[in-house]
Amino acid sequence: QDFSTIILNPTMLQLFLKIFQQSVNSPEMVCTAGQCLSQLASLSGPVFSSEEEKISYVITYTQGLLAVLTECSINNQVVYNLSSTFHQLVSAFPRDCFVYLGNDLLSAFVQSIVHLVQFCCQISSKEEVGEDVSMTEESLCFLLEVIVRLLEGPNDALKTFLLEPSTNIFTVYLQSKLMAPRGLRECQDTSEVIFDLDEDDREMYSDELSYIGAISRNIPGHSLPLLVSLLHQCILECIAIYKLFTRDQTSIA
Repeated sequence: QDFSTIILNPTMLQLFLKIFQQSVNSPEMVCTAGQCLSQLASLSGPVFSSEEEKISYVITYTQGLLAVLTECSINNQVVYNLSSTFHQLVSAFPRDCFVYLGNDLLSAFVQSIVHLVQFCCQISSKEEVGEDVSMTEESLCFLLEVIVRLLEGPNDALKTFLLEPSTNIFTVYLQSKLMAPRGLRECQDTSEVIFDLDEDDREMYSDELSYIGAISRNIPGHSLPLLVSLLHQCILECIAIYKLFTRDQTSIA
């Protein structure tokens, strides 16, 4: 048997998926198993003898990956590896391959992305001051780019299919970045909050904001009114604070 016959054998893929699932409680093992899954998600070139074989592999891989996601416990490391694998899969294979998943499997695939985005946003909204959230942020970038890649191209049917997931992702992302009552962001210690606009922050979030901006352009009927409403509320609050400040200054004078 040649290499491609061995590596494309569904039993081989199921073995690596099983190893990943069994190693979720071991940080070192799950990292190594996750790297193997990412490599298997990025197969390309002469490994596939035809487009039909490539599509069949994507379908088999997606089914196995979703089964693992359904059955294994979720933590930051697991989400990072799964997000990286989703990203590799969508990056390595043509966008049209995912149309052949069929509505049910494609829906499950996209809903899994939404679920992982919600997990990342929930972690991000509860971060403590000084906490290292780089892994969570990188996972989120992987997932957002997956949606953006699926939105690219002329396939309007796929864009329509992604309207509701895009709306959910945009909304939960925005809520994770806003403090109550508008959002879900929790501040562990308000005395230590620093409104920091360092270049490091702009660089850290530039890709993330670029992806969420691309997603928002697929749902202008939802994203634009929501952003305008938030901006309007902020302006009204600024006006109220300014009036209060000038009134206090007048009273002191």
